[in-house]
Amino acid sequence: MEIIFSRLHHIDFMNKKITLAEEKENDVSTYIKSITEDTIGNKNSKHFKAIDETTQTISIINNFIKTYTNNPGDLVDEVINSGTEKIANRLALKEKEKEEQIARMDKHIKKGSLIQALVGIDGSLMYVLAKVEDRKFLDTYRAKITTGLPLEQVILKTCIITYNENEIVEIEISDSTGSIADYWSNGLLEVKEVYGNEANTIVSFKEIDKILVKNLKREYKSDYTLLRNSLIGYYNQNESFKYSDMINNVFKNYQSNNSDLNINEICAKLESLPEKKQFDRQFTIIPKAIRAKKKRIIPIDPNIDLVLKDSTENLKGTISGIQGEDGEYYLNIKVNKETYRDFSFRD
Repeated sequence: MEIIFSRLHHIDFMNKKITLAEEKENDVSTYIKSITEDTIGNKNSKHFKAIDETTQTISIINNFIKTYTNNPGDLVDEVINSGTEKIANRLALKEKEKEEQIARMDKHIKKGSLIQALVGIDGSLMYVLAKVEDRKFLDTYRAKITTGLPLEQVILKTCIITYNENEIVEIEISDSTGSIADYWSNGLLEVKEVYGNEANTIVSFKEIDKILVKNLKREYKSDYTLLRNSLIGYYNQNESFKYSDMINNVFKNYQSNNSDLNINEICAKLESLPEKKQFDRQFTIIPKAIRAKKKRIIPIDPNIDLVLKDSTENLKGTISGIQGEDGEYYLNIKVNKETYRDFSFRD
């Protein structure tokens, strides 16, 4: 990875004050490089496209790319400083507008700094934008609480715009807080979703479930039941979908019910699924979109079906299969007293 140029602006949006950090030969450039690498390495992102490439931020970045591609010598500090400052000022404006909208609800925009970098990697050009939120910390030397940029547990709003020559190939946006802030995607960048949240919810659930059906349902039935229950639980319990988190929480931490099941093979099959089946790795979950898809009907006999309508927190403790002394197979189901009375037959 080659950082062709980078800038860090501290943004005080309430006072409309933008300060350019000095980065030559000091820790600022190291910090920028670290955040830039983390941003490019983050796979949990959502795809967007430009509403119009003449909008302010996109047109400034396009101009950087064209200048560098056609005549790198023209990309001088004066041009870079002017363009990056305009983008930083636009972010300050959109943050202030949003602050005024939400302050009445006792919500606030976190102050922070904007990192911008033009990066060359694997023959492509990328423009990286990352907002880092300020954190309070104790300056042990001065024994005083102060505010600054965190080195760990960084809260980031990011955007990577990838180019092939002078053309935008893709725009990827991520927000480590969960849902992507409108003032960031629509306000600063003026971009729109490629895949909507409802479509992402439907397609992702359907395609992950297909992997389970294909690889587990025939040979590892109990694991299929448990993993599908856990997958539905992830969609129920989280507002924001992050693909790597889902794989870790649902699959990598799973203790197989069958000892010969290789869960790592399932994880490998899931790894490239978003790109193959065209859904985002980060989006806001719309639970109602998969309400019908959660239901699973299991035949008990020709006149009785067991219906799993949604996820169950303790599925193993609620229902389990047993084999009786007569050699027949039964289900042991935990029920309430009234349901029990419906089936408390005498011999």
